[in-house]
Amino acid sequence: MQHHAILNKTAEPARRVETSECTDQGAPAAVMSVTSKVAPRAVLLKTCEVKLNGPRGEIRTHALLDEGSTVTLIDEELASQLTSGGPNQPLNIRGINEQRRIDSKAVKIQIKGLHEQEAYFVTARTVKGLQLHHQRVPQNLERYAHLRVCLEKISTGEAPPRILIGTDNWHLIVSRQLRAALLKVTEDIRWAVEDRQLTLLVLLDFSNAFSSVDFDILLGILQSINISSITISWFDSYLRGRSQRVRVDNSFSDSYELHAGVPQGGVLSPLLFSLFINSITSVISCKYHLYADDLQLYHHFNAAESDLAITTMNDNIRRVVEWSKSFGLRVNPLKTQAIIIGSRHARSLIDYSTLASVNVDGSLIPYSETVKDLGLLINSTLSWNAHVNEVSRRVHYSLHSIKCLQGVLPLKTKITLAQTLIQPIIDYADACYLDATEELLNKLERLQNLCIRFIFGIRKYDHVSHLRKDLKWLPIRLRRNTRILCLLFNILNSTTSPTYLRERFSYARPSIAPCRTHRKTLLRFPPHKTSSYSKSFTVHAVRLWNSLPPNIRESKNISIFKKRVKDHYFSLAR
Repeated sequence: MQHHAILNKTAEPARRVETSECTDQGAPAAVMSVTSKVAPRAVLLKTCEVKLNGPRGEIRTHALLDEGSTVTLIDEELASQLTSGGPNQPLNIRGINEQRRIDSKAVKIQIKGLHEQEAYFVTARTVKGLQLHHQRVPQNLERYAHLRVCLEKISTGEAPPRILIGTDNWHLIVSRQLRAALLKVTEDIRWAVEDRQLTLLVLLDFSNAFSSVDFDILLGILQSINISSITISWFDSYLRGRSQRVRVDNSFSDSYELHAGVPQGGVLSPLLFSLFINSITSVISCKYHLYADDLQLYHHFNAAESDLAITTMNDNIRRVVEWSKSFGLRVNPLKTQAIIIGSRHARSLIDYSTLASVNVDGSLIPYSETVKDLGLLINSTLSWNAHVNEVSRRVHYSLHSIKCLQGVLPLKTKITLAQTLIQPIIDYADACYLDATEELLNKLERLQNLCIRFIFGIRKYDHVSHLRKDLKWLPIRLRRNTRILCLLFNILNSTTSPTYLRERFSYARPSIAPCRTHRKTLLRFPPHKTSSYSKSFTVHAVRLWNSLPPNIRESKNISIFKKRVKDHYFSLAR
C-alpha cells in the first residue's frame, strides 16, 4: 500500500535484526526482534512523549511502543544521564548480511506518560546510538497549501524516540479498555442474575468496518463537532490520494485508488474510526457496549417477558442495521451471535420451542449455548468450562510449538518465552470469571506448572513449588488476586479509568471524615443477596482490597502498590 505523501519519509531501508542476550561466557541467553533503522514510507507509529526518571534526574523524551519487539531498549547516552548503569548483558545482533556482538547493560528506570499520573519501573537494555523511526510533519509544505496557515501550530521538528517499549513490558502496550469492556458486560449480567433476571446478549459483527469508512461522512462528522476548517482540510489531505496493490513474488497488480477506509496501522485511525462509529449509539435504546467495531447489545428481562425482550432487541437491531446502511457499513448476520444468559432455574422457565428468534436484516440468528466475546467464551449459565478448555488448548499448542527448542535454549530465554507467549493466555480476562470452580482453577494451576516444567526441563510428575519460588511466580490464585487488585488500584486512582467501572466503588468513609488514616482507604462493601454475585469482580475486588494491610492500600503509585501486594502474597505463600 502507498500512503499519502504527507506521512511518507525518505530514509534508508528498514533493517530487521535479531538479537540475543549473551552471558559473559558468550552463550546465548535470549532471542528477540527489534527494528533498528528508520522505516520508509510508513504511517505514524505508536510514539508518545514520556518522562523518564533515574537516580541522576528526570528527562523528557519520546517512546516507541512496539508489539513486535520482545525486549525494551534505551539509548545508551540517555541511560547514562539517568543512572550509573547496571550489569553487563551483551547482545548478539544478526542482520541479513552480518552478525556482530555489542556491549549492553540492563538498567532500571521509571517511566511515566507526560499526561499520566501512574509511573512504572521498567528494565531496559542499552544500545549505543539506538536508531528508531523519527516522526515529523515535512517542513516543505508547498504541496499542501491548506497547512501553511497553521504551520506554527504543527510540530515540524523531529520527534525521535530514544526508548523502545517491547512486550516484556506488555502492560504499557496493550490497551486496558479491552479488559474494561469485558468487565462491564459480565458485571451487568451478574447483577441481572442477582435480581433473578435473564440477559439477552447479541454480538453484532461489521464486515470490513475500518476499510468502509466513507470519507465525506467522516469529514462531515468532524465538522459537526466544531473542528476548524483548516484542520478538516488537513484530514481531507490525510485520507484521500491513497492507493494499494497486491504483490506476489516480483509481480505486482495494478494500483487501485482507495475511496473509503481509515489507514490501518496509523496512529490517527482508531480515533477517526471511533468518531465515525460513535453516532450509532444515538439509535440504541437498550444497554450496549461499543469497543472499536465490536458492538454488544444486551437487555435484561424476566422469564415471563421474553417475547417483549426479543421484540425490543429486534427493534434496536433494525435501527442499527438502518444506521449502518446509511453510513456505508454492513452488519454481517453470519458472524452475529445471540445468547440468553441466566441461572439454570430462570432459563428453565423459557420455552425455547416457541421463543421468537433474533432477526438481523432478515436473517434469523439461532441462540447459542456459548459465544465468543472479545476472546472470552461466555456460557449461558456463566459456567467457564469452555473458556478454560480453550485456554488449555492454546497453552498446549504454544508450548508444543517451542518444545523442540527446550534443550538448546538458555534458561533466560525460556523464562522470557513463557512470560511473553504463555502467561498472557492464562491471564487474559481472568477478572471476568472469578466464579470459576476449584476444579477449573486447579487446571489453570497445572497450565502454569507446564510452563515451569518447560523452563527447567523436568518430568511431568516432579514437584515445581520450589522452582516457582525461584522464578518469583505466585500460585495461580494469588497471581489472579494480584492482577485484580492492580486493576482496582487503577480504577480508583487513574483519571483515565472508565466511569462505568469507577462508579461501582466508593470509600467507606469520606477523606475529610475524622477517623484513623487506615480506615479512610477502606471501600464500602457492595450489598448483595446471592453467592453468584458474591464472586463478581465488584464484590471480590473490594473484599481483597479491604483485607490488605493499610500501608499497601496507601501506596502512592501502581508500581509501589504492585510490588507491595506481591511481597505480601509471597509471605502468605511460604
